[in-house]
This record gives sequence, structure tokens and C-alpha cells, in this order.
Amino acid sequence: MIIKAFAVTACAAACLSGCGGGSVAHHATAHATPTVTASSAAAPAAGGIAARVVAWDHGPGGADLHRVVRALGAVSHADAHGGVPAMGSACAKIAAAVIAAQGAPQFPGPAAAKWYTRALAQFEKGATECQDGVSSDDAAIIEQALVPINAGSADMVRATAAIKALSTG
Repeated sequence: MIIKAFAVTACAAACLSGCGGGSVAHHATAHATPTVTASSAAAPAAGGIAARVVAWDHGPGGADLHRVVRALGAVSHADAHGGVPAMGSACAKIAAAVIAAQGAPQFPGPAAAKWYTRALAQFEKGATECQDGVSSDDAAIIEQALVPINAGSADMVRATAAIKALSTG
């Protein structure tokens, strides 16, 4: 269940980071993160939304986004292969990544920021529920925790669409 969410979120994160003239190269696996390279020939106009997105991605916001995506990969891997102990570690990683991302500068553009903030809130809820399930050794609670994580992935896709609209608007 989480593997689909991770792949969608990794692709959405790469698109979020790649808007504004950059080229995006990534592979969405549980052990990899999107790699973003900006093309100087296609650099966005200074001060425009595309430039603000690129600046956000190259700063603490982008670093925290990629940390969240890596943590989702850990959750995906633990869900598929690790059982309760591995989920405990993975859920702690996503909880820490989300806290960091929530403290980072807000994403440029109100619509994208709304969906990104909602995605982080869903990931936080899922991480908390997962940690509760791990603490009580309850696989059903852990499985239920994947529901908000998947919802967060859907919100990340909506954030991506909002960024695309900004960059083509």
C-alpha cells in the first residue's frame, strides 16, 4: 500500500523541485531520492515565481522535502520487508523529517503551500499513528497509519499541480 504512495510522492517531489527551468533526473525506489540539477541556460527570471521555487528547493525547504521523501522510502521499505521493528525506525525517521519540513520556509505560492502543508500534516498523522502501533506491537494500527501517509502523497501531487500552474501561468 505504501509503495505506491512513495513512488507518487517521489515523483511529485522531483516535479516540485524541477519547476522553473531545471531538469529533473530521479529514480523512485525505496533506497533513492530524486536528484535535481538546475540548468543555467534555462535559469528562471530573477524574482519570478519560478525563481522563488528554485531558491526554495536549493535552500532548507528543498533539503527538508528530500528528507521527507527519503523517510517515506524507509517506511515503504520497512512496510514491505521489515516488520514491526523496522517500521518503528522508519516511522521515527518520517516524524523527524516532517517536523524539520514544517519548520522550514513556506513553499512559494499559496495554493502549492496549502497542499504541501496538508501533505506534511498527513505524513505527521501517519507517523504518529505508526509509532503508536509500534509501541503497542499492533500491526493493525501500523497498517491504519499508512492511510494518512497515502493521503499525504495525494496532497503532494496536488501541490505539484499547483506549482505547474504557477510556472506556466
